[in-house]
Amino acid sequence: MANLTDKKYRETLDYIYNLHSSKSILGLERIKKALKNLGSPEKSFKSIHVAGTNGKGSVVAMISSVLKESGLKVGMYTSPHLVDFRERIQINGRKITKKDVVELSEEIKNIDSDMTYFEFVTAMAFLYFKKKKVDYGVIEVGLGGRIDATNVILPELCVITNVSNDHEEILGSHVEQIAAEKAGIIKEGIPVVTDVKDGVKIVVWDYAKSMNAPFITVEDKAVRLDVSDEKQVIEISGKKYGLPLLGNFQLDNVSIALKALEILKNDEKKITEKSIKSGIEKTKWPGRMQVISRNPLIIIDGAHNIEGVRSLINSIKSMYEGKIVPVIGIKKTKNYREMLKEFEKIADFIIFSKSNVEPADPKELLECVSGHGIAVEDIRKAIGFAKYLCRDEGMILITGSLYFVGNVMEQLKIKA
Repeated sequence: MANLTDKKYRETLDYIYNLHSSKSILGLERIKKALKNLGSPEKSFKSIHVAGTNGKGSVVAMISSVLKESGLKVGMYTSPHLVDFRERIQINGRKITKKDVVELSEEIKNIDSDMTYFEFVTAMAFLYFKKKKVDYGVIEVGLGGRIDATNVILPELCVITNVSNDHEEILGSHVEQIAAEKAGIIKEGIPVVTDVKDGVKIVVWDYAKSMNAPFITVEDKAVRLDVSDEKQVIEISGKKYGLPLLGNFQLDNVSIALKALEILKNDEKKITEKSIKSGIEKTKWPGRMQVISRNPLIIIDGAHNIEGVRSLINSIKSMYEGKIVPVIGIKKTKNYREMLKEFEKIADFIIFSKSNVEPADPKELLECVSGHGIAVEDIRKAIGFAKYLCRDEGMILITGSLYFVGNVMEQLKIKA
């Protein structure tokens, strides 16, 4: 029976992956129609909606962890996955079962909709959360916000982490245009918590005002008291936490998450100071400044845009001063020339490889740098060469794309 289930599961994933791309067909009409035909599952649970260029996944993970520690049943919907498709849809930290993926897919197919890949998976998540009777769904925006398939929920709270250039071909070439797309998740009268800055802040504030939505900014910021390769001890508003997520950028993310929880706490009495501390300290979010080896030191991080790369490099420089050998795989749709300029600032030698999702040619990446480097398409050989270079000392930094990091984790048999 297990083999039969596995076979059916693989066939189901093939079907889902072969659905046409959301890049060519945007809008909310299909997902709205499908959800209505499925009994409007998105209305069966309370939700928190999180958008942003970087950090939104970490914020979703932190909020979900705290709600779980508060004794609530919590659905978490994120994208993309690193190793296992089922990472995208979880309840209280447990991935959706293969059996549920198969059964939900069959149910959704029967409504005869013409959804894209992301719309189909979003419908699956919402239907799963309804069937499992979750109290809350913490929902990460897939792309932008305004016309993202997740933007059919009426949340208790909206969160916008930050806004910078990414997916310009879809969201717009100017950061203010991108901000307007992300602000599109704001609903009439629903509070929005954000940490956006400068001109972007004006765009989001103006949209919130037009929607009569309370505009709440993050005033108290976390500061780091200590750091190891397992956690960073932080303090915010006089309270200390052991945050198991590394990186300077996580200080911003935890500040946003705690502000959001402060607002949620006003109506959700199960959230307590004790559950907030416990939830933050138990947060898991793989593939982001994650140490996967100490000898040699290997860190993986899915930084995949300019701001993400800058934040990663800033974090690396604050914790490590030795030789650094990045192993980099980037999607061909990204502004990889600018990203590589940043990586060159810290790299002693760069190894270029590639993921199995729209990869930039490693040889083309190599041509973009002036320093020492090599192109090695095979991931295992690329990592093997990096280990050889760092056999006596040095850090291996595996980065450039969440897809690439996921492929590395799969090759090295590291669970997400």
